[in-house]
Formats: sequence, structure tokens, C-alpha cells
Amino acid sequence: MSVRKRTHIVAAVSGLGILVAGLGLLIPSRGVVDGEPTRSAVTSSEEGFVFPVKTAVVRGGPLRHWVRASGHLRSGRTVEVTSRVTARVEAVMVREGMVLRCGDTAVVFDGTEFRLAYERARLTLLGAQIEYKSLSASPYLNQPDSVRRERELHHAEDRFAAAVARHGTGSMPDDEFGVEEREHAATLAYLTARREDVVSHRSGLAIARELAERARRESEGAIVRAAFDGAVANCMITPGAPVTQGQALFTLVDLSEQFLEAEVLENDISEIRVGRPAQITVHAIDGPPVWGRVASINPVANPSTGTMRVSVRVIPGGGATVMFRPGMLASVRIAAAVDSGVVLIPFSALMYRDSRPVVFVMEQDRALWRFVRPGRTNGEDRGIVSGLSPGEQVIIEGQATLGHDARVRVME
Repeated sequence: MSVRKRTHIVAAVSGLGILVAGLGLLIPSRGVVDGEPTRSAVTSSEEGFVFPVKTAVVRGGPLRHWVRASGHLRSGRTVEVTSRVTARVEAVMVREGMVLRCGDTAVVFDGTEFRLAYERARLTLLGAQIEYKSLSASPYLNQPDSVRRERELHHAEDRFAAAVARHGTGSMPDDEFGVEEREHAATLAYLTARREDVVSHRSGLAIARELAERARRESEGAIVRAAFDGAVANCMITPGAPVTQGQALFTLVDLSEQFLEAEVLENDISEIRVGRPAQITVHAIDGPPVWGRVASINPVANPSTGTMRVSVRVIPGGGATVMFRPGMLASVRIAAAVDSGVVLIPFSALMYRDSRPVVFVMEQDRALWRFVRPGRTNGEDRGIVSGLSPGEQVIIEGQATLGHDARVRVME
């Protein structure tokens, strides 16, 4: 090919390029013009395709913020039942997981020795009561008259005051002062005691009553009963085994009231108040969250974790709560601050195009871009400061691949 011919070809190609560039200046660009989407953003293929989407209605109202934490469930009342006596186990009436009613028999000990001891104490008490009646009629236990009693009281007080003074100056040894102190106490007891108390002591009635009460309680301790409605856990005894006083028998757990002990970050604790509602999700149980309320807030932070313990009482309502068990791992979100009068959209409705926040608004069967100014969010809903009004319909699912003015179909 000659140089002249190649020159003509290059000139023709250059002219064609200039012509295409000129046409590009005359045809509007596709996409966004002056920061706003245009209808030319939709291709001919998009015009013929209908995108399936899901929508939600923009609403106005309060935006509730939540503080999230996790922890473990605990029973409102858990008691380790211990033996009140030292004896041999005769019968175990419970098993782990068994539900007891208040007063149900749980464990029976061999109570032969306790019954015999109680009978002896009862007879001793009867003898003391007879002796008390006999001494009450005796003229030899009469106390001095009031005048004589007052005189002897003053004398005893003066004598003891003199002993205190001598002991303070060092002229009375400690052992001699101890004798004076005991004598003074005995004189006061004799002169101020009621006659009934003196007779009771002389007859042994007071001690006999105490021994009888102790024997009765030990006899009753041979049968262990449930102190409240609850489930049996950690049963650690078998029939025939010896048990000592104070030894653990089993644990009784009240399942009617449960709490979640949540560890809340100390930075969030200022947003929580006692009585605030909370939603609890137990990881091991399927189903929707259950409601609770903040019962207490520990005022002391854990320096190793930077958290503070918050107790949330589970509101009983059947359903999943009947499966809640102490020790289960759970998460909670606790109601915090509330922004009132907010335009709200679901969190998933907001997207970013060209680094700008945008939502797709439904107009008939079209999805239109709408640039908005977002506000605060609680992870589920997003507040919108400007760009939307309550009652409009926004796309919350299927909008990732949409262009402006795309045809859409709302899925049921």
C-alpha cells in the first residue's frame, strides 16, 4: 500500500472519530444528570423486564432505641435443701426434674431415735410442769415487800459504786472486783425478777420446754418436705446412705419466675432504667422473643469486662417461656431512648448510589430513586430527616439491581 493511500485512510478514521464525539455532545448522557436520576437510566431490556420486589409503607411515629447484651437465665428462687439431722436415709421420694408442690414429702430418714428422744423430752416437760405448780403454792418463794426491795437495791448500787471507784484507783485487785461484780448482778436479778420467773427456774420448766421443742424439731426433721413449688435438681442422695446434719440433699428450683442476668457495657448503662421493657431470645429455643422488664441494675461495674449486671425479669406468658431453664444462654435488647415524631422506614430500604443515600419509591408499577437525608437507626428502623413522607411506599427487598424508573411487581 502506498504512503498516499495510507494517509487517506488515517484521515478518514480521524474524521469518523470527530463525528462520533460531536454526536456524543448532542445526546444526553444516560444515568444521573445534575445529581438526579433520569429515565434514560433504563435500558430497552430493562423496559421489557419486570423486577419482583417487596415493599413497606413509610410511617411516622416514635423511634425506639435498644441496648443489646447477653447473659444467662436464673431462677427467681433457688434453695439448696440440707439435712437438719444426722441419720440414715430411709426413702428418697424425688428424682431430678420432678416437680414438687409446697409440703410434698421429698426424703424420709430413720426417725426411731428422734421419736424416742421426743417422748423423753415430753415426759420431762410434764414433770417440770407439775413441779412448777407445786412451787407456785409454796410460801417460801415470796419476794420481799416493795419498801425493803427498794432499800436493798439502793444498798447494792452504793456498794458496787464504791467497788468501781476503788478498782479505778487500783486499791481493789481485779479478782476481788470480779467477785463484787458477780454479786451485784445476782442481787439485781433476785430483787428485780418476777416471782413467776423464779418458780419457773427452780422447777426446771424453762429448760424442759426448750429441750422438748428441740426434740420436736429434730423429730420433724426426719421428714424433708418441699418449702415451695419447684423442680428438683442436683439430687445427691440414695436410700440407705448415712447423712450428717447440714449435708446437701438436693436443690429446689422455682421455675415460675425467671430472670436474665445480662452483662451490659458500662457505656450503655446510662440509657437503661428500672422498669424498661426488654425482649429476650434464648438461643436454644426456637420462636419469637419474649418480653421482660428491667428489675434491677447493679451499681458496681466489673473492671475486667467493662460491664455492669442488669437483671431482667421474664414476663411469664406461656409459649416459649415454659421451656426456659436456669443457666441457658440468652440475648436481650433493652428499651433505651425514644425519638418522637420520626419518619420511619425499614432498615433494609436505604441504599447508597454514587455515595449518596437513596431509597426506591413505588409509583404505580415503577421504582423511582429518591435521595433522602437519613437520621438515627435502631438496627431495624431508620429515621428519615427529609426526602420522604408517611404513607409513601418504599422497596425493602429486590432493589439491589434496580435502575431508576425500572418496572417492578410487588410480591405477596
